[in-house]
Amino acid sequence: MAEGKWMENIAWSNLCKLSPKKGGNPGKKLQEAQRDICREILQCEIDTYKPTHILFVTGYKYWFEHFADIFENVNNYSERNVSRGSDKNYVFVEATATYYNGVKVVVSCRPERRPKEQFVDAVVSAFGVNS
Repeated sequence: MAEGKWMENIAWSNLCKLSPKKGGNPGKKLQEAQRDICREILQCEIDTYKPTHILFVTGYKYWFEHFADIFENVNNYSERNVSRGSDKNYVFVEATATYYNGVKVVVSCRPERRPKEQFVDAVVSAFGVNS
């Protein structure tokens, strides 16, 4: 890791670059309209910053699934995290993959309303790092 604090070595980006003026996630039409260019931008971001690990905090379905073919060895776990109600579960990691140069990729659910320690442990474990 480069000198400095760990947070100085993190790059943050959204999969979709355009969103509604009043906030929130873009709807299906806006997602589809920008998807091709967003895929190109994502690949440029990865190639520019050369990360060793990539974490998508998006969930697989509806978000990462549209970018999955950019990656290799995609393992989509069939379960999604459900944080409340009768279907509540503790599935935090929804997929793993690699980028063409061996970069480890983990796709997690959104962390809101999840047990923080279990969430972190699951993500760290999916990266194959000892916590």
